[in-house]
Amino acid sequence: MTSRAGKYVAEPSRAGWLLFELFLGLAGLYMLNAELWVFDIDEVGVGRVAFGAYLVVAFLLWLGLRRTDQMHLGWANAVTGVRAVLVCFMTGVAMFPETLEVHLMNFLALALIALCLDGVDGWVARRKGESSPLGARFDMELDAAFILLLSFSVIQLDKAGVWVLMIGGMRYLFILASLWLPALKKPLYDSRRRKVICVVQVLALMVCLVPLVSASISAWLAALALLLLVYSFAVDTHWLLQQPGQSRH
Repeated sequence: MTSRAGKYVAEPSRAGWLLFELFLGLAGLYMLNAELWVFDIDEVGVGRVAFGAYLVVAFLLWLGLRRTDQMHLGWANAVTGVRAVLVCFMTGVAMFPETLEVHLMNFLALALIALCLDGVDGWVARRKGESSPLGARFDMELDAAFILLLSFSVIQLDKAGVWVLMIGGMRYLFILASLWLPALKKPLYDSRRRKVICVVQVLALMVCLVPLVSASISAWLAALALLLLVYSFAVDTHWLLQQPGQSRH
């Protein structure tokens, strides 16, 4: 959603500090899974999936920071990290349909918090001068994973068919297409249309999950959201294929 591409000069910090920051995320995940806040979950598998997902995120983030000589998350990436903790925990819940159904409203509450935080990290990055290509990538990939998670959750509750995964999988199909069409790897210009449609996808999927929304209405809503997403990707794909070299600013 919010692009944070730009230059970021991090303050010198030891690797131990980064490990401590990543450990705080793990501790936050433990607090969610230990029933301290909004859930009362006995499903052991929820914790295993959630912790596994977080370890993958933390490892990839560690590698990215090492490559850019940034051994400190910074405030903006920390906010994105909080979103990552929520998404990882929600992933664990979504893997078990019965658990998801019982705790659906709490699940949606966490999804709403994650959505709100998505607008905060970009604001913090600009305010603190922490904009970086890594931060922008972290934000974008987490958005894609979040939408895929919500799409999967809609299927888990039988609110729509398997086709709804197209909403969450569109980003990954685009990446696969770039293997055959190198032009799709070029950087895109900043777009309000792209950001708004991304938010619309999240909200539409969240509405689909609301218990009062029937499966038929959910399917139609998801289909409309998918059409809007296809339109957005089509516009970006057409623009990229027309560019001889550099992206527009």
